[in-house]
Amino acid sequence: MIDENIAVFDHLVDDHDFDADDIGLFGCSAGGHLALAVSNELRNRGKAIPGSVVANSPMIDFTMTNDTWITLEGQDPVIAREAYVRKVLKILGIENYRDPVISPNLDPNLADGMPPTLIQTGGKEMLLSDSLVMFQALEAAGQTAKLDLYDGMPHCFPYIYPDSKEGKAAIAKQVAWFQEYLDL
Repeated sequence: MIDENIAVFDHLVDDHDFDADDIGLFGCSAGGHLALAVSNELRNRGKAIPGSVVANSPMIDFTMTNDTWITLEGQDPVIAREAYVRKVLKILGIENYRDPVISPNLDPNLADGMPPTLIQTGGKEMLLSDSLVMFQALEAAGQTAKLDLYDGMPHCFPYIYPDSKEGKAAIAKQVAWFQEYLDL
């Protein structure tokens, strides 16, 4: 799945004269993983990277070792640990979840040279610590990053509760982020 997304990105840049800086990647849940993993892998391959990333509720650790996988299990009404992981692994066709391409948090160069990144997560989400780890890595590397945390919200809350105050605020911030970094 990551190679297919890179092929689409390369096609836009190489064959349709899009500037990489004008392309934003967005995803929620497994899509948030893809947005971050594709950007990371483009950078690792020495290719142009997107102008910006918005990752809502991203999973970056398929080893499930970050603490909220345990501490918030059962509190997130949207996902259950084992069922979620099995589904995502199947969707993404993942066999080796310890590969840094698959679990970007295992890449020693995780945050170096990443695009401006907005990470949104809920405070009652099992993937909360995945978002924190990614944000902290980006911040430590001096990259432009923002962590947008919504207390009490579950996994992918802007799309499950789009009419809630939090859902509306999160979506508005996604739009504003892309407008700022993609010159929209």
